[in-house]
Amino acid sequence: MIKRIILVFALFCAFFRAQANERIFITTDRSSYISGDRVWCSLFCVDNDGKLSGQSAVSYIELISAEGTVIEEKAALMNGRGCTTFNLPSNLPTGNYRLVAYTSCGGISVSGSRILSVYNTFTTARVKGGVKIESTFTPLEENPVVDNKLKVSTPVMVGAGRDFTIYLQSDQPASVAVSLALCDGLDQYENGDIGTFLASGESFPLSGDVEYDGEIVRGKVSGAKVGTMAILSSSGSASDSYISTVRSDGTLLFPTGNIFGNRELVCEVIGGPEDSYIVFDSPFRNPAPGAIPQLVLAPSQHDPLVARKEHIRLNAKADTLYTFLPKREDLLFEGMDWEVYDLDDYTRFPTVSEVIVEILQGVGVGRDHGKKALYVLAQDGTESKKTIEYNVLAMLDGVIVSDLDVLLKFDAMLIKKVEVCRQGFAIGHTPYNGAVNFVTSKNYVTTVEFPSRVRVLDYKGVGFPLAYLGERPSGSSDNRELLYWNPVMDIDGSAGISVTAPAYQGRFRLEIQGMTSSGEPLKAITYIDVH
Repeated sequence: MIKRIILVFALFCAFFRAQANERIFITTDRSSYISGDRVWCSLFCVDNDGKLSGQSAVSYIELISAEGTVIEEKAALMNGRGCTTFNLPSNLPTGNYRLVAYTSCGGISVSGSRILSVYNTFTTARVKGGVKIESTFTPLEENPVVDNKLKVSTPVMVGAGRDFTIYLQSDQPASVAVSLALCDGLDQYENGDIGTFLASGESFPLSGDVEYDGEIVRGKVSGAKVGTMAILSSSGSASDSYISTVRSDGTLLFPTGNIFGNRELVCEVIGGPEDSYIVFDSPFRNPAPGAIPQLVLAPSQHDPLVARKEHIRLNAKADTLYTFLPKREDLLFEGMDWEVYDLDDYTRFPTVSEVIVEILQGVGVGRDHGKKALYVLAQDGTESKKTIEYNVLAMLDGVIVSDLDVLLKFDAMLIKKVEVCRQGFAIGHTPYNGAVNFVTSKNYVTTVEFPSRVRVLDYKGVGFPLAYLGERPSGSSDNRELLYWNPVMDIDGSAGISVTAPAYQGRFRLEIQGMTSSGEPLKAITYIDVH
């Protein structure tokens, strides 16, 4: 059987340092929020040449104040571009915060960071020393910005509820982030733009290994010998399976292919002592925030803050309108054939052993080197002879199960389907002759009683790349404050954006930031009045 080797341990022998450094410019849908708001982020990762970097596949994002880091997020990168979204906690104190992004091998760029103003309308909590009270407040006013390299055409005024179109034109292929959001007089701080970032000339010492395919999950094992195998797998996805061995300093490295969303990871040390387990390192640096201006509070901010709070409540279910953007797909089982056996109400058996015998074709339980194991029947190249192939990966909801008895004791009534792969593959340097994945109805794998050396832990993966492309909510009043957000929009010549104005009047700010394929910055700001 031909073995398909999947390169999970990219350039395993060295984990060599990056030859070019990286830094990130991060922009958001706007600059002021209230606690509970959603923040939309777009990232531009560049190398020393000031062009989009094709190296790192993951970035780390932190929201920090003078009191430390309050939010940690991850975003996937593809060819130097990435995006994510997160919600501000409802108990986040009022104040200004710095939003930074970086890669494992790059530095934290001050000119690439962003100051966000957060108002808490639920409590009186404030960032210590970060707020000052004034009797009057003058909101930030920005003049429209026209970039000759990026032509923008918009209506000056539109009627409430009306459709309109924004036209963009660039002389060079470009990647931009586009935001159209309400101006309600709460912005206080003028953030730097991508042109200032690219011209800053910042450089940093190399700080870590390049994460080419995704995050390199690092940990330390207690009580296990050098060379002991360890398995890391993710509930809900068979492709998120990784194998490593204990190094001389007791550490483990799992180069992943980017695990999306918040997951539960199952970690097991194979062949180590019963009390051995893995403790994982945090990839976040928790940097000092630097100088952050104080947030001004004044009586004139009362009405727009009340309106913001009400709009959040009315648009609580707007996440059903979001659009998934392309993401890097899992590589482990890419292009491989799976046989799927659905277990409906008429094909039910009380034990997993009976499911294997009565339902699965060419799959059985035998003994491999004296240990109970799954096998598959594989055909030769002429399809005239079948052979028994052991060394088959047994999985439950995508989690590798090394002790087959754990799987055989599982309640078969909770299994909704079984997926069988008869092709050879490898995880790192470990080959397998196939895989059988038992999928439950509600990801019940995390309820299983594993041996003591197995740990189940919560894991924050990279955020799903999302956009809001202006779809109007139905069945209620249209109180949207964010009318359009596309964090990764490619322009090759011209493009049109269709938008629907909300049901209320106000002024909306269109901001476009990005860069051309040759590294030229792009920025445009204009305003549209809804009446």
